[in-house]
Amino acid sequence: LGIVNFGAPEQKRKYLPQLASGAMLASFALTEPDSGTDAASLSTKAVRDGAHWVINGAKRFITNAIHAGVFTVFARTGSKDSGANGISAFLVDRDTPGLTVAKPYAKMGFAGSHESDVNFDDVRVPASAMLGPEGTGFKNAMKSLDHARLHMAGVAVGLSRRLLSEGTKYAVERKQFGQPIGKFQMIQAMLAESQAEYLAAKALVEQSARDRDAGRKTTMEAACSKYF
Repeated sequence: LGIVNFGAPEQKRKYLPQLASGAMLASFALTEPDSGTDAASLSTKAVRDGAHWVINGAKRFITNAIHAGVFTVFARTGSKDSGANGISAFLVDRDTPGLTVAKPYAKMGFAGSHESDVNFDDVRVPASAMLGPEGTGFKNAMKSLDHARLHMAGVAVGLSRRLLSEGTKYAVERKQFGQPIGKFQMIQAMLAESQAEYLAAKALVEQSARDRDAGRKTTMEAACSKYF
């Protein structure tokens, strides 16, 4: 999404056909060990060296890292005091020397999504690898997250529906005190509340998605959807 919104023509020609066809996957490298929701405090640095930038730092919980052919990497090109305005984005190919991907984290669920740490040790990229103008990386990231947050909210709604189905099935099968636990009022109340929360979440996500499809800004709506 960042390449679509902010990519130079040559960047779009290089990456978008491969990404659209599925020949290549991309990875969004923003989160760090000490920088999560407060993304503007990231510490990965990119220092200009002639016609190149040299990137050093570490990213954490990066989705698709083990499969990605290209990484959108967010690094500080300005001073620490510059905050969000000192962050720039770079397109870094997987085979760039100094870029290493750790093995994926073992998780309790959501096995189809793979998250890994990614390290950058004197990763040298040409100046043409910068995505958008210098200092606009944070804006790039936030615009992409409007989409990602709504996507993850939709995933959570689907998981909620499955969990509600599994919980209801268990309430019928599990017996205590001579009857299914679903006969007890407290269990019935828990399932009823869960059903109401599921429907509310579904409605919120669907309305936010409609607003986005209509071209309206959904920064707040996407964040609320993910939160709920």
